[in-house]
Amino acid sequence: MKKIIETLIFILLIIYSNQVNAQGSESTLMSPEGYLKSLLSFESTGGTLYCPDIEGEKHHKFNSCKDFMLLQNQGCFGYATPEIAVELRYKETCDEIEAVKQVRPVNVNYFNLNSQDWWKLLPAEIVPMPGGIYTDDSWSQEKSELDKLVSGKLLGELKFKNVVAKNGEVELTLNSSKEDCGEIHDKLKFSARVLADFDNDGIAELLIKGYRIYESESCWLGTGNSLGAGFTSLLKKSNLTDKIVILPYPAK
Repeated sequence: MKKIIETLIFILLIIYSNQVNAQGSESTLMSPEGYLKSLLSFESTGGTLYCPDIEGEKHHKFNSCKDFMLLQNQGCFGYATPEIAVELRYKETCDEIEAVKQVRPVNVNYFNLNSQDWWKLLPAEIVPMPGGIYTDDSWSQEKSELDKLVSGKLLGELKFKNVVAKNGEVELTLNSSKEDCGEIHDKLKFSARVLADFDNDGIAELLIKGYRIYESESCWLGTGNSLGAGFTSLLKKSNLTDKIVILPYPAK
């Protein structure tokens, strides 16, 4: 049931994550300092949690990770769907803030982002589950299909209906279907965000952010005529010959 709830609110997570994703027209790559600034900006927007165990007013506002954690420790939680979306995104943001504060200067980098085909060497496991899943059976089926599609493969080994890659931004059309209302396109969009040493070994890791989204010019798919699932992945390439692997992020 938890998975279903998270799927239902992914569309709202997209709205909030866009505050971090949207940067610049020439390149999506940011300095660690710039990325941290964007995270701190989102932190300051805050939100509201419902606190059933606190006497008096039940809805309590927060605008810092410290206040957020204090409320959570008192049993407070997001009550309405928008509040749940903010709660999930806020927790991730607070964890990211601590991780980005620990990054170090890079001594060596094995990622070649100057190539328009840089994304082809990424593990296909970065592809997230689609949104719009409302039952446990549907979730299990989609998860099984996704595992078959990406397991042990690189993104460049998958077949896409359309590919657009420019200035660090990538848009891949996984599938297209024809419905009575028109065509629906299942797309994966992501971009390179930060190139820095996240694990203190002197070698650059690459942070990418994006989302999987359904798009249609004629079919109603939810707010903004779309619904989808966001993701953040930290990638490591230890030397010129090693494959790129996904690291836990933020590290627990």
